Amino acid sequence: MTSLATLVDDYRAHLKSSKKRSPLTLQAYLGTITKFSACLSEGMDTDVEDIRPRHLRDWLGGYMEQGKTSSAKTYYERLRSFFNWCVREEELTKSPLAKVDPPQHNEEAPEIMPENEVRSLIKACDVPLAKNASSVKFDNARDTALIRLMLDIGPRASETAGILLDNIDLKAPSIRIVGKGGKVRTLPLGVKAENALRKYLRLRKKHRHADSPFLFLGQRGALGYHGIWAIVDRRAKAGRIRHIRPHVLRHTFAHYFRLFEGSEGDLMYLGGWSRREMVDRYAMTGAQVRAHAAHKIHSPGDHF
Repeated sequence: MTSLATLVDDYRAHLKSSKKRSPLTLQAYLGTITKFSACLSEGMDTDVEDIRPRHLRDWLGGYMEQGKTSSAKTYYERLRSFFNWCVREEELTKSPLAKVDPPQHNEEAPEIMPENEVRSLIKACDVPLAKNASSVKFDNARDTALIRLMLDIGPRASETAGILLDNIDLKAPSIRIVGKGGKVRTLPLGVKAENALRKYLRLRKKHRHADSPFLFLGQRGALGYHGIWAIVDRRAKAGRIRHIRPHVLRHTFAHYFRLFEGSEGDLMYLGGWSRREMVDRYAMTGAQVRAHAAHKIHSPGDHF
């Protein structure tokens, strides 16, 4: 019999070698298994062969009872991937999830920012938050460029953190984004995002970590995912608006792109989505706003 802990280590090696996955994705998959394993250690069986459907139902059901249906569905999919791997490795003859129904989740509309909040967030990038003048100037330029870029072309926070200086073509102007699975897409920049980026790049040359290959810098070097999260949160507080996660900027980009009559096909490319249902989900929140705006232009009754 093989312990779950042993298999998790082997599964980690499998994930790293089989597909191009970001460190955050690896962490999420393994974190789910670790959470489930911790539950098992509370008096339950820990050998993978002893895991029963009831164990999984009890664990996933706990999240369902708390109203965390989206989390339950996500955890189900990650565990299914793990147990299917166990079957392929002949550690199991059958996945214990085979007799567990997937959690039912009514898709919630993604959160977006209304126009007044978007303007307040951008304006908040001019608020001096650092202690000395030179840091204020750099931080404000960097935060303006970062937030305008995320609102303009909608990259994920992890994609934004991974942008290299070599990915930027100011003549076009455009940025090459490396997305999930190593997929590359080249995205154009709007005028305001370009101007903000140019200003930041001028100040970046004087930064002590200017030799870093990464575009966005913090005090300790390249700005990571959590650094981007902190910047968005800090500027949201400075703008006196609600707590904003970086991914909300991606939702907001998708909403306004469609509102301003951008096509679904173009949005799929810009956002790096391979499935149409993702575009539909992101468009869900602002559907009424866009429908009302379109009706003002295309009102059938006004044509008679």
